Amino acid sequence: MSKKKNVKKTNYLYPILAVVAIIFISWFLMNVGSVFPGLKINDSVKMSKSAGDVIFSRLDQGTSPGASLTILEFSDFECPYCSKAVGVVKQIHDAYGDQVNIVFKHFPMSYHKKAKKAAEAAECARDQGMFWEMHDVMFMNADDLAVDSLIGYASGLGLDVDTFSLCLNTGVKSILVQQDFKEGAAAGVRGTPSFIINGQLVPGAAPFEAFSQVIDQELGRMASMQYANDVQPPVLDEVVDES
Repeated sequence: MSKKKNVKKTNYLYPILAVVAIIFISWFLMNVGSVFPGLKINDSVKMSKSAGDVIFSRLDQGTSPGASLTILEFSDFECPYCSKAVGVVKQIHDAYGDQVNIVFKHFPMSYHKKAKKAAEAAECARDQGMFWEMHDVMFMNADDLAVDSLIGYASGLGLDVDTFSLCLNTGVKSILVQQDFKEGAAAGVRGTPSFIINGQLVPGAAPFEAFSQVIDQELGRMASMQYANDVQPPVLDEVVDES
């Protein structure tokens, strides 16, 4: 009898272990960017078919809207790895200038309870022309993103506090933040930070050198395509038959 009971217990155990394994694998795939923040781009870059199908909004609000190369940064103001990526993004901007259009997109994770309001605060600051300044202050104070603190940061930056507070407290920017999140999810973003460089999804933080490799490849590819389009085939002289 004891052997039969053990067999029954074992039979019940297998489905439970299978469910646990599925849950773990799903969690890992969704959070790979945060689990391995130092992952090299060559190890993690993948072409995202869905990214090519997504129409991303507000590209004109990037650092250089007229640039041929666009880098979308999906980030979360409470994410510690996103804070580390701030310096790398600045390096990219300093190195490539108006060759690349860096667009910050909001992707507040559900377990970061203050990230969504912080994202709204950044957009309220954008209305007064100080998005990047607010962006920097909030990442420097990522452990203190209470609403009162956000208003204090706005005051310190010299923003019109009444206008900023009204914008923040009414939640008028919530729809915009949700739109960014939906775009990222549709493009395959599962964790923060994540970057999309001309359709290439890059999850997790990476050093500047790794980003530079991909950017240089993309700029070179686009330059070659432009050259091929500009070069016209030679015009052959018309042969006249005088016979």
